[in-house]
Amino acid sequence: MDIARITGKASALLTIRKIWAGVLNLFVISYLARILNKADFGLMSISWSLILIIDNLGPSSIGDFLVYKKKAGGEEIINSAFWLNLFLIIIIGTIVVLLAPFWATYYNSITIKYLIYILAIGLVGKIFEIIPTAILKTRLDYKPIIIIQTITGTLSQMSQLALAIIGLGVYSLAIPYAIFQTVIGIYLFVKVKPRIKPKLGTFYWKEILKYIRYLVGSKLLTRISMDGDSLIMGKTLGIIAVGVYNISGNLANLFNQNLMPILEDVSLPVFSKYNAQLT
Repeated sequence: MDIARITGKASALLTIRKIWAGVLNLFVISYLARILNKADFGLMSISWSLILIIDNLGPSSIGDFLVYKKKAGGEEIINSAFWLNLFLIIIIGTIVVLLAPFWATYYNSITIKYLIYILAIGLVGKIFEIIPTAILKTRLDYKPIIIIQTITGTLSQMSQLALAIIGLGVYSLAIPYAIFQTVIGIYLFVKVKPRIKPKLGTFYWKEILKYIRYLVGSKLLTRISMDGDSLIMGKTLGIIAVGVYNISGNLANLFNQNLMPILEDVSLPVFSKYNAQLT
């Protein structure tokens, strides 16, 4: 199958998944907005912002490097990337644990600290997820990724509803992510079975870090620009205002959040594969 047909198939599968996620998200947010306090969404938004800002410090960009360097280094560079990813996630997890109490104090809510701890559990899943996801993307084999993300995404949002109904309040928004993000990582790792050896392979670390430093900076600035308004609002106008703003923003940006990322998901693997055929 040529690149054009592979790309079309991958884009179609991603579009179907994103449309389903958008429709389900619309239903879930609308219902949760009626049974949860507006402040719950504000607390979740403030907590989630810290997780996303810190998460952009490195691990997510390692996958982009593996897609870009799809042929160079082979299994050795994959092994090296895995251990670097693990090392960075340990550092990030430590930063999250240390910052959580200060973040909660700054916004005058102890609940934020516990939400951050719960959300941080999801980072464990990225230890296993990033490498196999990158490998599948280099093959333009999106089917395993889409299947597990569709199943866990559906279960996660339905779990939010169930937990909210039984009275877990704001924690119903965080617990499903912690569980299902880990499930995604373990499933993809078992599915792809990357050959990881007990050898750090630090020889490639410098090259990986050199490549991702610009991506990290770009993603970090983008994240701060996206969440900066909510963080300022949380301090100046209060958590309830952030909650109302968050609900409105999620509903208003359903299209951008679910359909626009398709181009980004497919383009880098396609360009990398095309470049590999030319060289």
